[in-house]
Amino acid sequence: MTRVGGTNMNRRRLSYWAIATAGVCGAVFALSASLVSFTSLRTPAVLTANATRCPARPVPALRFDPVDLTSGVDGNAAVSVRVDNLGQPVDPGLLAEIATTLRLVRWPSGELIPAKIQTTNADDLPDAAEDRPKGAPLVTTARIGAGRSEASVTVVPDATLAAGWYALQLDATPGAARWPAEAVKVDDGGDVTLSRFHVGSNPLVTSVQLCEKEDNKQVVLIDYSERVRPRNGNALGLAHQDGRAASCRGGAGNREETAQHTLICNAFAKGDGKVRVDLGGLVSATGLGAVAVPPGARAKGTALDLDFDTDLTSAGENCRIVRL
Repeated sequence: MTRVGGTNMNRRRLSYWAIATAGVCGAVFALSASLVSFTSLRTPAVLTANATRCPARPVPALRFDPVDLTSGVDGNAAVSVRVDNLGQPVDPGLLAEIATTLRLVRWPSGELIPAKIQTTNADDLPDAAEDRPKGAPLVTTARIGAGRSEASVTVVPDATLAAGWYALQLDATPGAARWPAEAVKVDDGGDVTLSRFHVGSNPLVTSVQLCEKEDNKQVVLIDYSERVRPRNGNALGLAHQDGRAASCRGGAGNREETAQHTLICNAFAKGDGKVRVDLGGLVSATGLGAVAVPPGARAKGTALDLDFDTDLTSAGENCRIVRL
């Protein structure tokens, strides 16, 4: 089982360049069609040339809501697969195909939770959140002309979910859709893709990134499954595993309720990247539970052990994800 994608802070990244390009190319094709329709003449060569230079249109992108390893979820919250078609309406056939293989299970037992599946196309919803019917899922939309670009396939359990771990599981990804690189999810072998979430508070570290900064500095970003807060003062600490203090400072936000902590450190010298993050002073924003080390991660008590020398994978131009 492999967890892939960005951090939990990467909830959604739309390529506005792609949307704009889709709009321009769509306008070229529309103008070409209009000229043919009204003049019965061949499409002007300049329009044909411009149209053929348009990039191939990507297939619709999928994402789970909530993303993998989210906690603090309400037992009556809607859980869904969102479908983003970059400024164009979503094909109802694609939604129907997703609905046939989407299910809600207990995690990790795999026990099926009785539920109904609902598909909602973006064009079926009001534009303003305040105009939505009570209880209707909010689907964020983007417009290119008259088309709205996002729809959802939602699982509605027959009864309120009790506290515990669950997974939204898609047994097969349709060939006409894709998971973007930043989608936070788990590949469970074969075609199965899932997103685990916890009903009720159960805070834990979900990802750590090490990012390069100017002036020989590095930034450590720590993401959590839900919003957390310090028991008192600035409670997050980072030190070397041999007990030496690390030269790091936290931003003012580290003393407040947050889903991500930031530590700015002097760059770690090669061979000196074994560090320990003390989570003992953190609790959930609701105050109902201490922040835990994720399953399978190296830990010493309430501290998370990290190795910046060997456990890094690429996450972007300036950041790398630390393997937990």
